[in-house]
Amino acid sequence: MLEAAARIILRQRFPLLIALVLVTAFMAYRASFVRLSYESAKILPATDSSYMEYLKFKQKFGEDGTVMVIGFQSNEIFRKTLFNGWYNLSNKVKSIEGIQEVVSIARCYHLVRNDSLQRLDLKQVVTHEPESQEEVDSLKKQIDNLILYEGLLFNKKTNVTLMAITLDQNKLNTKSRIETVNQVKEAADQFAAKNNLTLHYSGLPYIRTAVSQKILGEMKLFVALALLITTLILFLFFRSFYAVLFPMIVVLLGVVWLFGTLDLFGFKITILTSLIPPLIIVIGIPNCILLLNKYQ
Repeated sequence: MLEAAARIILRQRFPLLIALVLVTAFMAYRASFVRLSYESAKILPATDSSYMEYLKFKQKFGEDGTVMVIGFQSNEIFRKTLFNGWYNLSNKVKSIEGIQEVVSIARCYHLVRNDSLQRLDLKQVVTHEPESQEEVDSLKKQIDNLILYEGLLFNKKTNVTLMAITLDQNKLNTKSRIETVNQVKEAADQFAAKNNLTLHYSGLPYIRTAVSQKILGEMKLFVALALLITTLILFLFFRSFYAVLFPMIVVLLGVVWLFGTLDLFGFKITILTSLIPPLIIVIGIPNCILLLNKYQ
């Protein structure tokens, strides 16, 4: 059977090579459209009753996991220079594209009764950058009286404060989220360096961005290392350039076809699918060697 297949391949080598090149070019074109998944992994199927209830909850109350948090600890948070820096950072982050709202002690709100309209209006506590320490002290008293924020935006016992940043839901599961989070982190790092502080980052948008960037970087690293190691092993065993070249061409074509197939079927690169390219390289090399030996 293998001999018959070899005869057919040799007789039709030019049409088969042309077809292989054309299909590989098509797969490479489709592979250029494959995208990294920026969504959390789905454990339950779409038809599960619990998952359907979760979708209804999100539709009614909004997307969960949209808040990124920045926090630090300092005994001088209400010192004029540091407070103004935190105030400017809050407004700078709010102006970044993709940010829906920012809440911190320098950008918090309180409720004011509107008797004429019979409702409660939301008013910002800090309306401008304080010009004196006395003004900051006055703002501190107002913030301390807002029981709603006690233990949330500021902890009096540990002198820890945080900034809650809400991202736009339309950009939360897209590639633009990475740029938005990076801009926020860059602005916060500048504030930390200027005031000699150590900032701590958390929240699902930040964690998912870090994980997605790590997946992409490690996938490239694993593919490069797999190619390098298998190439060295092949050369050490066979001491032949062609014995290394042709198996590597075969597995590289397999990797290109893999990414093309992912895009054709609508899949994205996730933690699991990012492991397939190095596995194809490592598993495909022995099969290529066996087939070449059988052909010879």
